[in-house]
Amino acid sequence: MIIIIQTNITGRLSVWLTDQRGRVVTRLQRRIKWHGSERLLVMVDRLMRRRWFKLKKIIVVRGPGPFTAVRTGLVVANTVAWLRSVPLVGYVCERELQSQDFTGLIKLKAYSPATIIYPWYGKEPNITKAKTK
Repeated sequence: MIIIIQTNITGRLSVWLTDQRGRVVTRLQRRIKWHGSERLLVMVDRLMRRRWFKLKKIIVVRGPGPFTAVRTGLVVANTVAWLRSVPLVGYVCERELQSQDFTGLIKLKAYSPATIIYPWYGKEPNITKAKTK
């Protein structure tokens, strides 16, 4: 089984569980409001119930997208990959993954569970000074 996590679409969390060939076994999608990405771990756990021993790989979209949601997706993916000792793939995607066939995506090179996947924001940070009253 392969988990695919996408948190880079504003207002939406998506998690797919596919077989080794990339065909979707099950999918969870949730609309979220601002800073609702803390629900991601619960979604992954619900999707993987009684199937954790079958997990072979994790694919996570690393950006670009909302800062907090992308970081939450990467923290969950990096942590689960390390805990379960499964390979991890970081994928950059600017659109929503809607396919029901992820064959091309699962063929991407996976890294060892000890490798940390970092976010990709697509541009330099825009940090401004706080407005004074």
